[in-house]
Amino acid sequence: MGSEGDPQGGAPSESQRLERSQHGSGRFGLHSDVLSAERAEGLDMLGQVRLQSVGAGVVATVVVLGVLLLYALVPGHERISEAPYFVLFGVAALSVVAILALPWRSMVANGQAVPALCVWAVGDAALVSAGVAFSGASHSDLYLVYLVLGVFQAGVAYPPVARNVLGAMLPIAYVATLAATGWHIGTATILLRTGMILATAAVADVLSMRLTGELFFHATATAESEERARLWSRVAGLGRALSTLDEQSILSWAVEAVSQLGFEAANVC
Repeated sequence: MGSEGDPQGGAPSESQRLERSQHGSGRFGLHSDVLSAERAEGLDMLGQVRLQSVGAGVVATVVVLGVLLLYALVPGHERISEAPYFVLFGVAALSVVAILALPWRSMVANGQAVPALCVWAVGDAALVSAGVAFSGASHSDLYLVYLVLGVFQAGVAYPPVARNVLGAMLPIAYVATLAATGWHIGTATILLRTGMILATAAVADVLSMRLTGELFFHATATAESEERARLWSRVAGLGRALSTLDEQSILSWAVEAVSQLGFEAANVC
């Protein structure tokens, strides 16, 4: 049985979940800009998606780093250059802290989020390429991380041009890494791997385009609905003014209504 203040029978309310999330993020040193839903208020729909994408990217990065750490510690993998590998791991971990420290909410509002996201994506690709080089090069399984990058970089948070450029960058970065480390890989294998990286990025890009279209459709529909509600409010006000049969009240309401609808009140006779 829930208490009087908890009619859901013990289930936490949305505000309680948000408060617990903020408390947990503060305890672990996470920036509320990317983890708090309240920070997204006041932004347009695309801005909210970009802010939420940063949080999703941070979570995905932490998960990937955990997997890469286990990959290095558990036996059965290709030979790893341990010192450079773990230095890269530390750099990647510090980059997550740096990303969380950025004022993403104000960056989204000021139009600075997209360049920062692109720099983040390029930095991730560089770290993954270095990780491939230090974990067996052509024999490394870390090329799979390019697939994760392809999905994230094809998100709605990135403009279409940026998505295409970043998606093409991934197989180029992998091929450049293999060339720098002596190649040592068959043509069919490299075609398969780079093809899968491109295919993953392409599928994610198509889904992002469809989702972007849906977002703009709903944003337009919401704006039109709010405009209709405002017009009906003006009509209701006219009805109240007419019911008074007060000429001065009717004229005052008409001037105010026409002004609110985008016309100059001074032009109303």
